[in-house]
Amino acid sequence: MADRASLETTPNVNRERFLALAAALAAASCIPQPPADLPKPEVSEPEPEPEPATGPVVIVEPAPTPSPTAFVEPAAPACDNNLGRVDCSQISSTCEGLRGSCQMLADGYPYKARVGESVARCWARLGQGACNMRGRKQCYREGIRDGCLDPAFEAECQERLDRCHDAGASANYTVDECVQVLSSLSDEGEREWASQAMGPTREGCRLMFPVY
Repeated sequence: MADRASLETTPNVNRERFLALAAALAAASCIPQPPADLPKPEVSEPEPEPEPATGPVVIVEPAPTPSPTAFVEPAAPACDNNLGRVDCSQISSTCEGLRGSCQMLADGYPYKARVGESVARCWARLGQGACNMRGRKQCYREGIRDGCLDPAFEAECQERLDRCHDAGASANYTVDECVQVLSSLSDEGEREWASQAMGPTREGCRLMFPVY
């Protein structure tokens, strides 16, 4: 009787709960565990970026580009009939009166220094060819052409040509050629003679200048 009573008082065990607990314990024992002595992985941290520099900021400006320089040609010296040097040292001494004519030019008569210098240079170049009047006249004409034009004589020369035209006389010279002659002469009397001799005359209107 006592044994039965003892069996009857033992609590009933839930079979399903027991089986579930046993299965859980078995599964836990199968999970692999990491070894205890493995080193921990190192984590590399990025290096800090340098801090921006502080202080005054220097701004370098580009060098200025040079501007192109315009080339200006120097002005030509003004033409001056009073500037010149007559050299008679190369004039032939065998030509009668030629050295005397050259000395007149050196003294400024009847032509200005620039024209006289050109005439004397022409005589020296011609040599014996300057002994005749034709050669001398050629050099006077050359010297007059080398002279400077003075606009002050333009009106006078134009009036001279107008008179020739009104008289029906043809002229063998232009206004500029007339101005060249009058601009070259240093003597007032010789200049007046040359202007009158250019016409109109009975010979017509021809370019005239004194020859010595």
